[in-house]
This record gives sequence, C-alpha cells and structure tokens, in this order.
Amino acid sequence: MAESSIKFGQIVVAQQTTDSQVIGWQILGIGNPMIGAVVNVYRSYVESTGYDLIATVPATSLVYRDETVNLTDRWRIPFYKLEIVDSLGNTRMSAPVRVSGEQLAPGIDLVRATITLLRLGGNPILVYQRRFDTSERCSNCWDPKLRQVTISNCEVCYNTGYNGGYHLPVLTLAIIVPEMKVDIPGDTARQQSSTESTMSNYPLMRPRDLIYEINTGRRFRVVAVRTAEKHRMLINQTLQLEILNPSDIEHRLAVPEISTLTPVITRARATHREMLRDNFSPSNESFKTIYI
Repeated sequence: MAESSIKFGQIVVAQQTTDSQVIGWQILGIGNPMIGAVVNVYRSYVESTGYDLIATVPATSLVYRDETVNLTDRWRIPFYKLEIVDSLGNTRMSAPVRVSGEQLAPGIDLVRATITLLRLGGNPILVYQRRFDTSERCSNCWDPKLRQVTISNCEVCYNTGYNGGYHLPVLTLAIIVPEMKVDIPGDTARQQSSTESTMSNYPLMRPRDLIYEINTGRRFRVVAVRTAEKHRMLINQTLQLEILNPSDIEHRLAVPEISTLTPVITRARATHREMLRDNFSPSNESFKTIYI
C-alpha cells in the first residue's frame, strides 16, 4: 500500500472537559483521493508503542472527541496518532501528539542545550516503560477477586500486575549522578540506595518505570519525576532513582541486542510537522565500540 498524497496540516489535542479530549486536524491535499477519505484515530498511554484503534471518522469532519480516555491518573498521559486513508486505499500516518504547549524558539533552544549536555556527559541507557491497565492482567500472580498481586517476584509481570510488565525499551542518553556512599551506624556499613538522573523530554517518564545503564549493567526504578517547562513545553526531566539489588526480579527482564535499537534523545517538534529524531551516532563505529 502506497503513501497517500494527502497530508495532515496542524494537529491539535485539547482537553475540553474533565473526562474527554478533542483532537483536531487540517488536511493538505485536494482532488479525487480526498473524496471518501477517512481518518483512523489511535490512542496509547505510552508515546512509542501500544496504540489501539479507537475510532474511524470522515477526514472532512476535522475533529474527533475522545470520550473513553482515562484521565483519572496524572501519570496516564494519552497520545494520539492519526492515519488518513484516501479513496484509493493509500495511507499516511501522523507523528504522536498530545496536549502540550506551543513550542516556541526559547523553549527549543533550551531543549538543544539539554541535548548538548547529554551528548557531553550522558551515558546510554534503556528505558522500560511500565504497562498500564490497557494491558492484560498477569496470568500468573493476579487475583481478580482480591484485585491484587498474590505472588512476589513474579517472572511473568515483574511485580507490575500486567502480562509482560514493561514495553519494549527505548535507547537514549541520561546523566546518572554517582550515588552518595553513607555509613549508617550499626554492625555493617550500608550504601545509600538512591540517586538522581537528568534526561531530555523523551520518553515521558513515570514512577515505577525502569532504567538500565548499559555500561555498568545497573538497573534503577523511577521513584519521582520533576519536569522543567517553558510555556508548558517540556524541556527536560529530573528523576529520583532507586537502585535495584541484583536479586530483584527486575534484573531478569530481558535486554535486547543494543545494535538493533534506534537511539532517540528528543522529539521536540512543532505539532504540524513530521517527527524529528535526534539520533546520537546510531551508525558511528566508535559509539558501538565504547557503548555496546
């Protein structure tokens, strides 16, 4: 199936009520393919994956109201993709969009400054984003009557309660602060088990997401997320991390072949443009030698 000659113009997502969001779009393209064209609306609570078809509407309607979106959890951020299908059966898919502020020049400059910082001092990491309630409950440990996990260290859901536990990882860069080593009074000296990390604006992090530091093999659980914004445009994210012990079940989560992943630092863009990926040396042999 070929790519449609019809293009999306600006795509805007707005929260109209406390339990619904509206997606509006413009169409660039005229002629016979426009007649009978439809738009498929996809939604996910993770930007990079997990999109489900929620509606098919005429392209000329230029708007769709999503009344099934779950907005009760502040960490459940809805993303949308629009796919236009013209009368010839050709398709074109938009980039993911969500409710966000306009991306003005000062904000974009700050995002670029974060990217420069990450390139100079960051380490490659894998981000595992936790599955949400759009996934199936764990077939091994979830009790539907008690509505809770009944087995600890479950190798099916990794203690998340959802089959698989986490989505496929995203390869990116982060600065992870060396943890402070503290002697706690007692028979043995214990090491403080928390630290902080700085990331760009992609992917959007949430508590209980996981980070795998490629160079050291250490794994971290996200405890808290603090964001920096400019005119509601996300600039970067500061994470409070809990260092996982080698005995924790999360250490059994599979790590894919790093060379097969596409590195992405940021997805800063105007809403009406194609997705801009800032790949950090994906084909650079020195990168592979040092980090893979």
